[in-house]
Amino acid sequence: MYKESFIEDKSICDFIENLNNNKSSFLKEIELQSIENNIPIIKNDVGDTLRTLLMLKKPKNILEIGTAVGYSSIFFREILGPECSIDTLEISEEMIKIAKKNIDIAGFSKNINIIQGDALINLKDINTFYDFAFIDASKGHYKEFFDYILPYMKDKSIIVCDNILYKGLVCIDILEVPRRKRTIARNMKVFIEYVYSIKRISTSIIPVGDGLMISYIED
Repeated sequence: MYKESFIEDKSICDFIENLNNNKSSFLKEIELQSIENNIPIIKNDVGDTLRTLLMLKKPKNILEIGTAVGYSSIFFREILGPECSIDTLEISEEMIKIAKKNIDIAGFSKNINIIQGDALINLKDINTFYDFAFIDASKGHYKEFFDYILPYMKDKSIIVCDNILYKGLVCIDILEVPRRKRTIARNMKVFIEYVYSIKRISTSIIPVGDGLMISYIED
């Protein structure tokens, strides 16, 4: 039977979610504003996982699909410092205005480059190679995003996809999924199976947030 939350024990989720104390005061401010305006940003447990990955990998060139209010880009820059370069793609003009303001206030405009427009179009013009990518945009197009960026990922790079479990709907029989969500749930499941089938990529799914898929490009 479909449930809005696929994690059974809320106390475990709340405990992990409340562990994070490493965010800057400005990120906490953006978080509060996002909650008030119902704008999704990465959850604390997802942030902790990303922080660990970034500190281990120390990427110099990052590609993000889905800027929203700029929260995750600022988060990446705070962790990695001024040597990193972040290209982030966003289709919403309203979100871009908010993101640019947040990035300017943070003082990170030299490191974070917002590319406006449809990612499926703009990704065709990629001419940079990246060592870390974060996909957090239209769930029905994850496979297309992945296929576009894969040729531009360096050896031993990492691609992270957020919300990969789609509230647990990819884990249950498709007939139990609410009809309006079936297409995305089906596409996401196909995408997961596709990534796991690529031999030169090592992939794991971690049940934090709404599911985080981490893919390591071996060569």
